[in-house]
Amino acid sequence: MTRPARGGAAAPAAKSERLSTETPTETPMSIHVKLFAAFREIVGTGELDFPTEQARTVGELWGRLLARHPDLNAHVPSAAVNRMYAPLDQPLRAGDEVAFLPPVSGG
Repeated sequence: MTRPARGGAAAPAAKSERLSTETPTETPMSIHVKLFAAFREIVGTGELDFPTEQARTVGELWGRLLARHPDLNAHVPSAAVNRMYAPLDQPLRAGDEVAFLPPVSGG
């Protein structure tokens, strides 16, 4: 684009600033974990966040929890990802919400 210069002659427009192609440093995205009933009691909280690079699947995430809280080992969880029941091999993405539910018994 040109703009008129003094005296009517066209002069080239000033170059616009170049945008950086570098990606800004981002904080790691996380997976939000909800724990219920006995799981919440064992861990001491009902909600945790894990960086996505620590778990690619629901099963890996459960393994991370077991490593931190060995008393969970006595339980086999049911899991839900984003409020839908999910198998332990379900892949995870940043921003997912994973709920671990202990076995339920009763009559």
